[in-house]
Amino acid sequence: MDRSAELAEGGRVAVPLAERGVGIFGIELSRPMIDRLRTKAGETDLVLSHAPELARFRASFWLSAVRGA
Repeated sequence: MDRSAELAEGGRVAVPLAERGVGIFGIELSRPMIDRLRTKAGETDLVLSHAPELARFRASFWLSAVRGA
């Protein structure tokens, strides 16, 4: 499955897309936001990662699209 990434967005776009079945990989800077997103995302296939230093983040898989603030 192709996945798209959302960077430090708080789930504004990622959660609605994940609810529609789009594979989303969310990268967040803060752990509290990840906890909030996990609650918000519910039973979706949203994958979340904590990356306090976003510039050093490396995905171990291909991303079909990337969106950030």
